[in-house]
Amino acid sequence: MGIFDLLKELLNWKDDVPAYTLVRTIKKKPEPKLPAAGRRLEKPKAKKVAAPIRKTPPKRAEAGVITHYFDKISVGVIRLKDTVSVGQKLAIKGPSTDFIQTITSMQIDRRDIKTARKGQDIGIKVERPVHPGDKVFLV
Repeated sequence: MGIFDLLKELLNWKDDVPAYTLVRTIKKKPEPKLPAAGRRLEKPKAKKVAAPIRKTPPKRAEAGVITHYFDKISVGVIRLKDTVSVGQKLAIKGPSTDFIQTITSMQIDRRDIKTARKGQDIGIKVERPVHPGDKVFLV
């Protein structure tokens, strides 16, 4: 018993129809429906894809720029563009730097200070290495 005989048996095929038509009938694809007279053929609607969710950080005020880094004592020098105080959180961002930290100590000319104003150069203890040109933002 061949494969065509099995197909005939499964489909209750009549013996007067040749077997090759059976194969043709199975492989035949349905024809697309044509529109009624006077109507346009509607294009299938494209599925709407949801836009990717972008997590944009909140807009932060730029507090200053790193001008120097002392690696042995982990201190970064910042030229301020805004007023900062001890206890505030800073985000330090650059090409290879990106972290947030709280100001624990701040000095000007080796003297501890609590608040620094715009235009001053201050030294702060940093948790990770920073690089000149890294931007400092208030969080």
